[in-house]
Amino acid sequence: MPAAIEPPTAQAMTPTHPAERVEVVDALRGFALFGILLVNMYLFSHPIQTVIMPVDPAESGANLIADRLIRFYAETKFYSLISFLFGLGFSLQMVRAEERGVRFSRLYSRRLLTLFVIGVVHAYFIWVGDILMLYALLGFLLLLYRKAKPKTLIIWAVIFLALPSFFNLLSVGAIEMGRMAGPDVAAQIDKSFVDQDSVYRADLERAYRVYPEGSYSEITAQRASDLPFMAFGNLFLAPGVIGMFLIGHYFGRRQLFRNIDDSLPFFRKLLWWGLILGLTGNLIYVLLIPPLSR
Repeated sequence: MPAAIEPPTAQAMTPTHPAERVEVVDALRGFALFGILLVNMYLFSHPIQTVIMPVDPAESGANLIADRLIRFYAETKFYSLISFLFGLGFSLQMVRAEERGVRFSRLYSRRLLTLFVIGVVHAYFIWVGDILMLYALLGFLLLLYRKAKPKTLIIWAVIFLALPSFFNLLSVGAIEMGRMAGPDVAAQIDKSFVDQDSVYRADLERAYRVYPEGSYSEITAQRASDLPFMAFGNLFLAPGVIGMFLIGHYFGRRQLFRNIDDSLPFFRKLLWWGLILGLTGNLIYVLLIPPLSR
């Protein structure tokens, strides 16, 4: 009697072999981490509330030059790159899991939950300026676009990237319409901004006292009280992060990093258009938008 044939089993997922790694993607990850370190260096020695406080108008010399250079070359650039690579990594992991017959959704969800736990530990016990929890939560949304066509990914990416500007215009418009309702309403609006500014400055002064001189338990409690402020700020980052996730997934779906040589014409075109738009946008950002502390 012939031996029974056992059904094929799914091949276990293992760390990517060095020969299978995409060196360009690894180099971009390292470059992005360096940029995030550069931008966050200020916040490593200042409370998180300083991100909304105006820079000292009397700032001059090397400090002023460093501030402008970081705003031009680094600010808002590298978390976008990390978000892009996150989406690209999602796409690459999905293809790799399918090739090995592994259930991707379960594997991916387990990795996101692990990332979230790491983010919680980081935020509560190391540094409040954590973004890993945000990435882990938003990462689940990528599952909704798992089989989306490249064109669909671009359309949704544009929508998400446009949302912060839309919300800013909406909020500014609502405030101005409120002011037009009459002097009493305008006075109430101004008072609410003054009161909120007082709350932020009180939190800032307390943080400046606790972080340099407090015990570890006091500093941990301060981080816990700062987390709602950080979470509120992350709400404004979320649409842009999702948009860059989808663009990274778009690159993965088109397999643009599978064969770099074949994709060089596309990357060259992207480089020149990105350079023109980026330089223009950076100049507007540095020269016209009032700087805030980091």
